[in-house]
Amino acid sequence: MKNYIQINSLLWGVCTLLVGLFMVFNSEQAMAIIVEILGVMLTVVGAIQVVAQLMQNRKAGVNTFPLGAVVMLVVGVLLLVRPMLWIGMLMLVIGVVMLLLSLNQIVTYVRLSRSGIRVAWGYYVVPVLFAVAGAMTILEPAFLANFIVVFVGFSLIFYGASSLFSYFSLKK
Repeated sequence: MKNYIQINSLLWGVCTLLVGLFMVFNSEQAMAIIVEILGVMLTVVGAIQVVAQLMQNRKAGVNTFPLGAVVMLVVGVLLLVRPMLWIGMLMLVIGVVMLLLSLNQIVTYVRLSRSGIRVAWGYYVVPVLFAVAGAMTILEPAFLANFIVVFVGFSLIFYGASSLFSYFSLKK
């Protein structure tokens, strides 16, 4: 059992370290690969669900349309055809939401201070930084996407390094 745990730590450590390094140094390509994998998964699951629903309809003698499965299939194909377009659109939506949430919080603090409640300037720091990050994401959607991929990449590098450390320390 101890040998299995050691080998598992070694394999996980090496694999996560390599994936993390790839994500850090090739973030845009890693992003596209992640979206393409998601597209393949949605396409396959959607196709299976469409076929299963049609077979079940035939067997049961009913005629229902598998709308959810078709939508999943179409989204999967669209992700496969233009992955970077969908990443950019998602980041744009996230940027708008970030900006709106931060502006809402700033307006709330201003209203509180106008109603007589003392709001220290420190309360404004996080919403202002969040608004700046939202605006940066809107102006440059790849910024947030690359940041997320690089952050996950560094996390995987640290995880892989700790697994390798576990392997070498358990080997004794």
